[in-house]
Amino acid sequence: MLLHTSSTDQVTHIRDTHTLVSIWSLTGVASVFALGRFYVRGYRAGKLRIDDYFIMLTMSCIITSCSLSTKAVDYGLGRHVETVSREDRIAVVKWIYLASCPGVMSLAIPKLAVIALLIRLLVPGKAHHWFLWAIGATVNIFFFSVVVIFLRTLAAKCPPFEVSGIPPNCVPVATQVKYCLFAGYSAASAFVDLYLAVYPSIVLYGLQMPLRRKAAFSVALGLGVFSGAAAIYKTTHIPALASPDFIYANAGLLKWTVVESSSIVIASSIPVLQPLMQEAFGFSILGRRLKKLKRSYDGVVDFCGKKMATAIQRRIGEANNLDDLSETMEDVEAGNGGHQDDGSTVLHECVPPSTQVVGRKTSTAVVEGK
Repeated sequence: MLLHTSSTDQVTHIRDTHTLVSIWSLTGVASVFALGRFYVRGYRAGKLRIDDYFIMLTMSCIITSCSLSTKAVDYGLGRHVETVSREDRIAVVKWIYLASCPGVMSLAIPKLAVIALLIRLLVPGKAHHWFLWAIGATVNIFFFSVVVIFLRTLAAKCPPFEVSGIPPNCVPVATQVKYCLFAGYSAASAFVDLYLAVYPSIVLYGLQMPLRRKAAFSVALGLGVFSGAAAIYKTTHIPALASPDFIYANAGLLKWTVVESSSIVIASSIPVLQPLMQEAFGFSILGRRLKKLKRSYDGVVDFCGKKMATAIQRRIGEANNLDDLSETMEDVEAGNGGHQDDGSTVLHECVPPSTQVVGRKTSTAVVEGK
């Protein structure tokens, strides 16, 4: 593709291949993980879940942002301002802001996917359930407000556009920097990424399982720490919005935006890809515990019916503390669903929700096999 140059600009223009290679390589890797996720959920399991649709929307934003960034590179993104003509400087600023809008949303939307995944796997209490959705919604509102500011700047041709006078109703560049740094897509993003990465480890710490499996589970669900680190480092590039060398400085900001969004997609997809890892490497990153629990729950459904089985699921969801949650998982996993010689099955958890549970002793209900 030919670069856009003016007759007064005698400097040889070279595409910033480093920017392009970085963003498209990361997008390619994230796409592979996302496609694997869709294959496992959509083809193997036969059903996409809400977190998969969030990831699908995220990948659309990432690819759109990278495409617009490529256009910005054509006009001079990543080069120093003195090497770019005034006409191209105006064009590159426009494409930078256009690329930033889907880029910003690619940081917000996947957080909802992570929240949906963690809620389904870890089954938090009702209060924490709504807290997780609340922080996800809040950070999405923050990010959307950044998009509004960027679109307003773009529509009104506010600085950093080269204009003779500042149009009315412009958000000052210094204000944009402060908002993005603290309330926009840096501090808020880093906090949520790190919280969602640490939360699984806190839950798993209270469960009784081998340390090695506990560590593997924590790592699988806690890889979001890398996106949190990327968000923290990205804060060093936020002042680029007010840099005199705007088109050179913002190359780093766009790159680290893609780094963070891609890492969230990858981290949230790894737990979903465990069936493929089992086939490829002969082990499951989440261990055998979840499989055993799933089989036990299937047994509850088979012999008690869904109404009674729902009581177990409800008790898991309404556990008041981690010890109660651990006890419930241990009781179900202990084999409360195994067949007896007479064809019936002893289900320690196949009891009405009103049944009292004291310590590890649970009432026993014998239910005839269907």
